[in-house]
Amino acid sequence: MSGMIANLQNQTKRLQSVFIMGFNGVLLMDVAGPAQVFASTNKVLGWKAYDIAIGSEDGGDVATDTGLTLCADVSFATVARADVFIVPGGPGIDQRLDDPLLQRFLKRVAPHMERFVSICSGSLLTASAGLLNGRKATTHWERVNLARERFPSVDWHLDEIFTHDGKFHCSAGVTTGIDLALSLVEADHGRRVALSVAREMVVFMQRQGGQSQYSEPLKAQATTSKRLCDLYCQIEQDPTAL
Repeated sequence: MSGMIANLQNQTKRLQSVFIMGFNGVLLMDVAGPAQVFASTNKVLGWKAYDIAIGSEDGGDVATDTGLTLCADVSFATVARADVFIVPGGPGIDQRLDDPLLQRFLKRVAPHMERFVSICSGSLLTASAGLLNGRKATTHWERVNLARERFPSVDWHLDEIFTHDGKFHCSAGVTTGIDLALSLVEADHGRRVALSVAREMVVFMQRQGGQSQYSEPLKAQATTSKRLCDLYCQIEQDPTAL
């Protein structure tokens, strides 16, 4: 299947770098979800489209919210650019929102990142660096009040599971990081590849960014037609509209 997908795409192979920012108290799912999407894309394509690395402030291990430990590949000081830069969320964010070291790091690297992704409460950290001012963004529903109070200059769309604004992308967190990552894969490699990745991971395909994070999950969508996919979303959001 992998070779067939690659042939159907008929595209130039380009390796993209994915950097995930690690810190103590990071939500494991915010790291593992997007990372698995990119890793599964490599498998589906049959060639390495994404090179994934995680970094920490000093290059040391990162303690996640689950108690499991992640081994960092690099330190923040060595990060120059990436095709996809990911700021995950987690309970550890609360102690770092006003951390000038992290804010300076994000401001330094942001201009050199092709796509800047914030997952869950990671969007609050990105906002604290001023990078989301005037931009569309979202975060986890539990952080709605904090988001509005602390960062009123951000154009919060807090009912949406993920948002895109230029090169800045945000998701509501936890499993929606998977949805956002799938949307990036679709942009890079097409809907058929993204659908195959979703099937590989046994997840619903494909929740749209405008879907409410408060709603019930969509039923599995086995069509490659974007028009039908959009129709499914509309029917679930407002069944009486048709």
